[in-house]
Amino acid sequence: MYDPNNPRHRADMAVAVCARMTECGFLPVKREGTKEAIYSRDVHGSDGTIKVLVYTSVVPVRGGFAVRKEGKDAIRVCAVYTNRDGNEKGIARAEKRINRTGTIEATVERVYKRMRDVYGLARNPTRCHCGAPKFTSKAGNEVCADLCWMSDEERNRPAPRRSRKGRRYGRRNRYAPRSTPTATRSHADTLREMEANGMVGTRAYTMMVMAGPNPSDEEAAMWNAWKDGDQ
Repeated sequence: MYDPNNPRHRADMAVAVCARMTECGFLPVKREGTKEAIYSRDVHGSDGTIKVLVYTSVVPVRGGFAVRKEGKDAIRVCAVYTNRDGNEKGIARAEKRINRTGTIEATVERVYKRMRDVYGLARNPTRCHCGAPKFTSKAGNEVCADLCWMSDEERNRPAPRRSRKGRRYGRRNRYAPRSTPTATRSHADTLREMEANGMVGTRAYTMMVMAGPNPSDEEAAMWNAWKDGDQ
């Protein structure tokens, strides 16, 4: 059985997960803001605009690589779409967490199943009249990933500068999901600011996209823990 407190087991898990990624045609990609091993595969028929990403929880350790200890992070699978402005939008994710429990082989098979599930969703998304895929917002609405209802000016409008008072709390909590709709900054404004600051593709940006504008307290805590897993 896999023991998260055993360094040898964590190293073996890392090798097994990365080997399955390679077998399935996934390639390692570098994303700013994290040392975690992330694998990507283009979705067939999307011309490279839709990718499935696997955040493996594999990180560098002295002498090699290993998955993080239990409780620090779960392996996550999601699909992202690169819209016409060159920004990534999350359009699908695995419904269940991939916890590293049981045997190493069983965990790898769970990863494989989630990969197939998300790939299937990403290959056959609901599409907007403009042709772009849609994603489901936290409110349950299907939203065009190209934001086609907005003008070019609205989509590319620079995010407002934060006040000095807002900056003093530090970057760690800067993009935390809001659990109530009474926040003074909208979810869309926060995403635009992150995009303007070159944070597309980071764990913090992915967290904001996948958590949505009004996550529950439980969802906000889960995504914040995921975002901070490599810090």
